[in-house]
Amino acid sequence: RLGAMADNAPENSPTQAADRTQHPPPAPAQAQAVWFDSARGIALPPQARRVGLVFQQYALFPHLNALENVAACAYGHWSNGQKYTQCMALLERMGLTALAHRLPHQLSGGQQQRVALARALVRSVPLPGEAAQPGVLLLDEPFSAVDAPMRQVLYRELAQLHATLQLPIILVTHDLAEARRLADKVVILDGGTSLQSGPPERVLGSPRNARVAELVGIHNHFAGQFYTAPAPSIYVPEAAIGMGQLHWGG
Repeated sequence: RLGAMADNAPENSPTQAADRTQHPPPAPAQAQAVWFDSARGIALPPQARRVGLVFQQYALFPHLNALENVAACAYGHWSNGQKYTQCMALLERMGLTALAHRLPHQLSGGQQQRVALARALVRSVPLPGEAAQPGVLLLDEPFSAVDAPMRQVLYRELAQLHATLQLPIILVTHDLAEARRLADKVVILDGGTSLQSGPPERVLGSPRNARVAELVGIHNHFAGQFYTAPAPSIYVPEAAIGMGQLHWGG
């Protein structure tokens, strides 16, 4: 599933989340590929896990061109021909075929962002016909430096990847419209704490408390108390017995 997180604090970055996955708590295997299971003595090294990460500041290698940046993260067992074909195909999907041999300083910020996305995909998406399971894609505000038309292209590309490959994607974003459009599940984070999670329409439309309402942009707050049994001093019609009551004004 595609998950989006509305992040309200800088410490809630996917890079720190990725650091914590190096030694995560034990969990039962839920897929054919198990990265960590203390009970079974499985601890796959981070570099061997099929995880693609797009950093907020791109983190491209300055001495490598766009194609070489993507190929640097391809798997070692691929032949040079497989690497070239797969990496060029990803650059083509990102609209960067003509820029494959440019160094990062010769690319705009949006172009660098797309190279970073292609590099992450080469880690998480198996080759056509390869027996490997799709991995996971971690995105730290990947569309922040992209202009509006290209953002729409990348939205469609991301949705298509998710639909065709069933690729789990975790997207950190401050843009709630982006979360609503892309996510199956939204997690609202504040200061490192998860405040609410669920489908976007429920979380963004029915926040569970005032803090979540504030974070999702709902500013009409009203104080009140909800009673599951009527207050002793309040008359309740017989037909309403057994129902709750909401008293405005606290």
